[in-house]
Amino acid sequence: MTSLIVDSGTSFLLLPTQDFREFTQGFSEKYRCKREIWFNNLYACACSEEEYQTYPNIEIQIEDTVYILSRQNYIMKQGGKCVFKIMNLDFPSSARFWIMGVTFLHNYYTVFDVDNRRIGFAVSRYSELENSITKVDLTTGS
Repeated sequence: MTSLIVDSGTSFLLLPTQDFREFTQGFSEKYRCKREIWFNNLYACACSEEEYQTYPNIEIQIEDTVYILSRQNYIMKQGGKCVFKIMNLDFPSSARFWIMGVTFLHNYYTVFDVDNRRIGFAVSRYSELENSITKVDLTTGS
């Protein structure tokens, strides 16, 4: 991932199409998955309770820190389907970036430090994830 946007007004995690295809390939090989017209063309897999329990945590690395998305964060269970709260979205520019929406932010307390042009993340006390704190400095990229 080269660039990202942190947006509390975006519900899902949005990936460029190429990254989304790579992400979903592993699920398509293990589960019966496809885009579901009944779920606004979101990616979904057939999903019994037993299958749901086998979905892994997803690790997202931003600089030197790894962030975790549990299946409870990135999947909605609906009518025997596991519907992903991750989708693809491309923009007209050549820049590739991810949009980190509520799917990502759910477990992380996020500070938007506008004066210093940086964003900080810490595991929320309501999260089941281990505690860690980091920051992203938008002026230097570190």
